[in-house]
Amino acid sequence: MEGQSDGDMNQTSAKEPVMPISQFLQQNHKNLPRLEKFFFDYASSFMAANSFACGLLAHNFFRRALKVRRYYLLSSLPATVVPFVFTNIYHELLVTQPLLEGSLNCAPCAMMRGVYIGMCMGGVAPVLLAGYVNLMMVPSVLRTEMKGSALREMISFTKPVFRKLKYFFLFEAIASVAISTGQFATMEKLLEMSPVSQTQEEPRE
Repeated sequence: MEGQSDGDMNQTSAKEPVMPISQFLQQNHKNLPRLEKFFFDYASSFMAANSFACGLLAHNFFRRALKVRRYYLLSSLPATVVPFVFTNIYHELLVTQPLLEGSLNCAPCAMMRGVYIGMCMGGVAPVLLAGYVNLMMVPSVLRTEMKGSALREMISFTKPVFRKLKYFFLFEAIASVAISTGQFATMEKLLEMSPVSQTQEEPRE
């Protein structure tokens, strides 16, 4: 009897297909609590919001330093919207999707990716864009006087802005670590959940 039961169990286990890890994670992702699911799905938007705020602050600092008075809304778009969009895209492609697909299973790797995206795409890039756009808003008469020293002027105006934003960069780095670590913790929770059978999914459909 024991031999028959073991044989039946082996047959049934052989018949059951092995679920791919990506499908397993995506099915369990649907059963997450609402708050955890919201945080995991919109983590990229939180990162992008930080880059938007950094671009807006840098834009205001540059306008005061260069004494630019016109086209505030037009000049603020490249420094805020462009980093917002690209930070959202890069964090989604490099952190959120790999975690949900099971291809990113290293906590330090997820954390480093988040910090890299937060500091480069959400910190350095908005400051450089804001500096370039506002430097182009300076009257052409003053720009012609600079001639070959435009890069030097750019650096001299950028350094004070980076100093003013150092605490914001620190906050952005901590936020990036917290967001990426929280997403990885959610992925570990998905792995610990029991698989969702097809019979449980049919009534929902």
